[in-house]
Amino acid sequence: MTMIALATAVRQDAGALLAAYEAGQWVPAQAERELAEGLAMGQWTGPYFRASLCDVPPTVRSGRLIDVLGPG
Repeated sequence: MTMIALATAVRQDAGALLAAYEAGQWVPAQAERELAEGLAMGQWTGPYFRASLCDVPPTVRSGRLIDVLGPG
């Protein structure tokens, strides 16, 4: 997958998740909220992003946010 395609996929998935949140169809777990807040505060470099996704709790791994952040 090219970087442009990956960025497009992340943007689309994040938009869909935001729409679900705004519609009350998705409520992030506390750990998901903390991860998102931490990511929002940092610089989005490859190493920072990878480090942020290491050792996330099981509630994040089983949630919808990780599907957007770690497309595979």
